[in-house]
Amino acid sequence: MQRIIHRANGGAYPENTLEAIKWAVKADAEGIEIDIQLSKDDVPMVFHYPHLRRLTGRNSLLRELSVTELKSLIVSSKNSDKSGTIPTLEEAIEILKGKKMFYIELKKGDSDKIAESVLNVLKKRLSEDSFTLSSFDPNLIKAVKAKNEQIRTGYIFSTKLRRFFLNRTEKQVGGFDQWHIENSLLNERLLKKAGKRNRELMVWKVNSEVQMKRCIELGVDGIITDNITKLNEVLSG
Repeated sequence: MQRIIHRANGGAYPENTLEAIKWAVKADAEGIEIDIQLSKDDVPMVFHYPHLRRLTGRNSLLRELSVTELKSLIVSSKNSDKSGTIPTLEEAIEILKGKKMFYIELKKGDSDKIAESVLNVLKKRLSEDSFTLSSFDPNLIKAVKAKNEQIRTGYIFSTKLRRFFLNRTEKQVGGFDQWHIENSLLNERLLKKAGKRNRELMVWKVNSEVQMKRCIELGVDGIITDNITKLNEVLSG
């Protein structure tokens, strides 16, 4: 089972920052999950929210600023007394250096442009078996597969409606390698369905001991958590 650190979170630094990724690389886990969206000049940047205000105080969308402008911002969090900076995907890969599996969530936007920009960076720095590209947007995954069918991909969903239309979505895209589901959707039926289709089942928003134990007992393929320390305690206990 893969232990995956959600948004490189769990240490002393704000999520998705350069400093958080440095911490996550040293943590006891198999993988790190980050979010990617494009800057104004089409550079893949590591940041979750479309708007910058919440974590940087800047009243702008990320896509409205250049990489130079974004690199000058300070990221802070109510949950941490430390700050950090927004990394490019290339900087994140440089820190990773193949030490852990990279789970890269592509945020919604121009599908072809995002797929091309991200794959151009990845193909220079990482082998295809060392990362997974995932998204809530099936069109983004379709764009990735159109450029390289060998890339491992994951479909993220968090509602029963999306689960209901999963068969249709799979046909539309041509299939996924993994399903990334929100914790509340996990049940034995979906787990069996994933197994029959040869899909790995990764579960996110798994932060309590009860949730962790349930995922372990059911035998999911991966747990994506904001509390890797707690997960390791549960596994060792």
